[in-house]
Amino acid sequence: MPKNKVFGQAGGGKDIEDYDVCVCGNDIVNIVLAAEKYSGFDTSEVRAEIEKKRVWLRDNEPDYYKECRLEDRDIFEQWIEKGYV
Repeated sequence: MPKNKVFGQAGGGKDIEDYDVCVCGNDIVNIVLAAEKYSGFDTSEVRAEIEKKRVWLRDNEPDYYKECRLEDRDIFEQWIEKGYV
């Protein structure tokens, strides 16, 4: 029987046995922007939390951050500017 739960992660390889779907990486950004665009859902709190995590990664894991990010700015602003959603 499906559990109807979605696990979102930005990496780290956590145990996902209790979830039906794993959403990670750029898919998280796509889902947040789609929810905003198609449902009118206020995503400002979600976006703020993701931005906090980006800044934390930049400040605490600079080498890994450089591998993952081409630009040092809010990913939502980048994707909207590029017309991804």
